[in-house]
Amino acid sequence: MRLRYKIGLIIVVLSLAICLMTYQSYALWVKDMVANQDNVVEVGCFSIKFEDQDSISLKNTYPVSDDKGLQGTPYTFTVTNTCTVDSEFKITLNTLNTNQIPKGSVVVGHDEVTGSDITYDYEAYNMKDKIKFAISEGNEVPSSGENLGIFATTHQNTDLSELSHIVNLEESIILTTGMVKGKITGEEVGESKTYHLYLWFDAETAGNEIMNQKFEASINIISEAAMPDKVSLAGISVPVVKKGNGLYMVDHSNSGVSSIDDLLPVASYTADSNNTGWQMTEYRYAGKAYTEGSTNYVTNYVTFNKELWRIIGLVNVLVPKEDGSREVEQRLKIMRNEDIGKYTWDDDSNVWAQSTLMTYLNGDYYNGVGEKSLTDEVSKEMIDENIIWNIAGSYHTSEASVHNWYDYERGTDSYNHQPTEWKKEDGNNFHSIGLIYPSDYGFAASGGTTDREVCLTVPLAHWNAEWNAEECLSTTWFNDNHIWTITQRSDSARAFQMNIDQPLGFNDVTIKNIVVPVVYLKKNVKITGGNGEHDNPYTLELTGVDAEGV
Repeated sequence: MRLRYKIGLIIVVLSLAICLMTYQSYALWVKDMVANQDNVVEVGCFSIKFEDQDSISLKNTYPVSDDKGLQGTPYTFTVTNTCTVDSEFKITLNTLNTNQIPKGSVVVGHDEVTGSDITYDYEAYNMKDKIKFAISEGNEVPSSGENLGIFATTHQNTDLSELSHIVNLEESIILTTGMVKGKITGEEVGESKTYHLYLWFDAETAGNEIMNQKFEASINIISEAAMPDKVSLAGISVPVVKKGNGLYMVDHSNSGVSSIDDLLPVASYTADSNNTGWQMTEYRYAGKAYTEGSTNYVTNYVTFNKELWRIIGLVNVLVPKEDGSREVEQRLKIMRNEDIGKYTWDDDSNVWAQSTLMTYLNGDYYNGVGEKSLTDEVSKEMIDENIIWNIAGSYHTSEASVHNWYDYERGTDSYNHQPTEWKKEDGNNFHSIGLIYPSDYGFAASGGTTDREVCLTVPLAHWNAEWNAEECLSTTWFNDNHIWTITQRSDSARAFQMNIDQPLGFNDVTIKNIVVPVVYLKKNVKITGGNGEHDNPYTLELTGVDAEGV
């Protein structure tokens, strides 16, 4: 489940189902989920804990004042962030079935003289208009309640698609909103917040008409990634955007990969001291490329090898440690602005670690042989040779989204059980110059007037008008056609290529396609000048102190 940055988060739905049954004694509700012990629900990046207690009950009570209502036992639950990204959430009360009560009457007594029942006539109403609520955080004690019906008129959740899984949903009322900070390295969980919910019949509005009636509702928590205004990118502060050209936050919390074990089952590792390292938030540049004289384009230009390169983003990589473990860390990933020509991927195999293209890039190209090659020794020193490249493949060509490709690239699928990692110990020729992934291309699309989430969820092969995703193609800064990727097909000796007319394709490894070198920079490479524009690109410096990634 992914949303416009909704963390798998996303929809945490934790449903506290409520059923309010009124009897002649005004007995209010019998809840259909009663916890006899602590009940912990974990969904996406949230853990929601219901405290050990009886269900909320106003049985055998009458409509009461606020003072009395707030003396009742609240229903208490705790929301805990279990991911690395800060998360915003809203707590909603969702009315179910029909709570509209038609005009009618109710028996309220018996006339002993006449022998007939005494009835109370009432006009049509909605049950929520007779109920008051109060919700508090932490040790806060509310002093009054709010009429649920009146409150609902200004606090409805209009995006009911977030709750489409709820049967018989009528409306969603936002009781409160909040934010919990994500965990940091060394922590098991992030911030927690505890809430107390009170509900009671309002003495001023509820009368005999509520007898024998029923009110049904559920409480849900809906969350999404909290978008930072700025992020530290290799030592400089860069704004994070939600639309247009710029640096986007990409949340992997709801990735299909539940832990690094799913990706690298034979690896010993630590991943930010937990099993969700691959799910760390990344930051990717997306938007239009520069054209001569244009001012509306993504400013991710950087000087490297005394040439113009582009910053792909701050990307998750796997880093081996001296004790044999491996951690997921983040590195600045860059690619050359212009291609270096057309080359075959290999003579007959799609094993990247042994391919002729890998050998050329990390041999002659790295050693400065040829006109378009690495000649600047300072730039060479900036390349991180210690990271592990994931080179898994896939057989998917039409149904996979950008997020799917991110998972495949870090998976374990390959043709004829070939290696799915490329690392330094594979040979002396390792200088860590590779190619883009399919997901690099996909995450570079801003969407234009199209919601960017469409570009991330529609299959890459269907960025077209039929899928309402044609603007995804025109709003990515990649401007070369038929670019080789490092990603192999897992069902044949072929490799994937990216195209500007149809993003995802593949070809025989013996075909000549455009090659654009890609490198990861060391952690202590900092941006020291420039503003990322085409005519004023960022400048880089290798420092003696590690630059903070985020």
